[in-house]
Amino acid sequence: MPNHVVNELIFRDVAEDDQERILRAACGEGDKVDFNALVPAPLNMWWGSVSDRHEKAFGRTHLAWARDHWGTKWNAYSHRPVERTEDSLTLRFETAWRPPYPWLAAMFNALRLSFDHNWLSEGDGIGVHGRFDATQVEDLGSDPWRETSAEGDLQKHLHVLQWGVESFDDDDDATHQPGGPE
Repeated sequence: MPNHVVNELIFRDVAEDDQERILRAACGEGDKVDFNALVPAPLNMWWGSVSDRHEKAFGRTHLAWARDHWGTKWNAYSHRPVERTEDSLTLRFETAWRPPYPWLAAMFNALRLSFDHNWLSEGDGIGVHGRFDATQVEDLGSDPWRETSAEGDLQKHLHVLQWGVESFDDDDDATHQPGGPE
C-alpha cells in the first residue's frame, strides 16, 4: 500500500476561458483530474496485474509507463471538488508515493500558465510549496519552477487536506527536503 500524496494546484488570475482550458487539460470531459486527458497512456501495453511474466511477454506494463510519464504509478484519485472563483481555479487530488512531476510539466508546457503546486505525503511531516512561473519561460537561464518547504498556514492547510487536522504533537521532529529522495 503506498503513501498517499495530497496535491493541490492553484491557478490565480485566470479568466473563464483559461479556466476551461485548464479543466480540459486536467480532466478531459469529466470533472476529476485524469492524467490520461493530457498524457494518454498507449493501448499497446499490459494494463492488468504485473509480474515478471507480464513484463517478459508484453515488454512494458502500465505501472512502468505511468511512473515514467506521470511520475506516479496510478492515475489521480481521492478527488476533492473543483473550486472556482471569478479569477481562480483549484484542483485537489491524491497520487501514490510522490507528486506527478512529469504530468505537472506537461500541464505547464501545454497551458503556459503560472500555477502553485502544494503537496504533502503522508510519509512526510512537512509539506511543499511549488511554483510554476510562466513569466520565466522566455528568459534564458531562468528556472520557472521552484519548491520550498511549506510553513505556517500553508503547512496547517496541507495537514487538514491530508489528515483532517492542523498538526500532530510530534510535528517538530519531521523533516523533508523538497525534490529529495522518496
